[in-house]
Order: sequence, then structure tokens, then C-alpha cells
Amino acid sequence: MRKGEAKAEFRGGRAVVSLDLDGSGKAEVCSGSGFLDHMLTALARTGQLDLEAQAEPGFYKTEATGKAIGQALDGALADRSGIRRYGNASVPMDESLADVALDFIGRS
Repeated sequence: MRKGEAKAEFRGGRAVVSLDLDGSGKAEVCSGSGFLDHMLTALARTGQLDLEAQAEPGFYKTEATGKAIGQALDGALADRSGIRRYGNASVPMDESLADVALDFIGRS
């Protein structure tokens, strides 16, 4: 079971996240930002992972949520066995292109 949970704080913004990498695409998110909630729901659905995220109101809620997701992902991947070390994707969205490259080794 590849699950992770985390609480994070960033400049007074706070967030709590629960992540199941072997989920079904369910998302229960409440960040106080409609756009952030939409993007987190899309992440869960397209990644086929279950995500619960709650953020307290505040200016830095997005940063705190991102930090908590990263920490929960780190916990869910644990010793990194059974995964590829590198990952990348490009996704066209409306008039923009999202480009991501990740190294899952776990170093800072």
C-alpha cells in the first residue's frame, strides 16, 4: 500500500494532505481556491490516485498545499522500489503547455 500523509506550513499558510498512489482517481479537496481545487482534482483523476487536501485560508495556502503534497508523495514512495527513477510529461491545456520533469531519487 503506497500511501502518504503530511501536514505542512509555509509562511503561516497550513495544509493537510492524504495521498494514495494506488487509488481510483478520487479527490476531496478544499483549498479555498476554485482553480487550485480544479487542478488538484484533475491531478487525482488523470494520475489515478486518491487525494484529500485541506488548506486553511491565507495568502500562502497554495505553497503549503504543494509542500504537503510533496511530503505525502515522499512518504508514499518510501524506499522507491518498483518505480522508475525519472519521469516527465508535457500536456497542452487550452492556450498553454505544462511541462514537468521529475527525479524521484529522494535527494533534497
